[in-house]
Amino acid sequence: MTAYIGEIRIFAGNFAPVGWLFCKGQLLQINEYEALYALIGTTYGGDGSTTFALPNQAGRLVVSQGQLPGGSNYQMGQMLGVENVQMNGHQLPTHGHPMAATIGVPDGGTTQTEPTNAYFGSGGGLAYASELGANPGTLSRIAVNGTSSMVGDGQPHYNIQPVQAINYIISTTGVYPSQG
Repeated sequence: MTAYIGEIRIFAGNFAPVGWLFCKGQLLQINEYEALYALIGTTYGGDGSTTFALPNQAGRLVVSQGQLPGGSNYQMGQMLGVENVQMNGHQLPTHGHPMAATIGVPDGGTTQTEPTNAYFGSGGGLAYASELGANPGTLSRIAVNGTSSMVGDGQPHYNIQPVQAINYIISTTGVYPSQG
């Protein structure tokens, strides 16, 4: 099967066959590939006077040009997306992280009627008054429950779907395609 100039194929080999080049965004001299330049121009890069670039399919997925109703509009040669994404708190759904702790009361110490400059402790008896002028209450172990407000640590996360690496090649020779 004869290829069209500018035709791109998926190729399982580790070399580009004669008349084909890898699609890795490399710059080519216009005077060496005039027919291919006439078809793709500077859509993928180059200065248009002496050089033009091939599509860069290295590490990229292909999407067709155009727009679906209500969808994104993809232009020829447009490159989008990144492999790693750093998210911030505004991009995460509202949520909390539960935490639980137990505060132990060590044995020993002296009874206090005022918490200022005092430490939790048990003198074997009553510690703090529950109301002004009332008898001190007993201090015992208590559980603390709540949620933290910290989310994430600002590090990017890997954002790539499952892939298999393979080569894309573009034909530099063959039949010049006619518009139908």
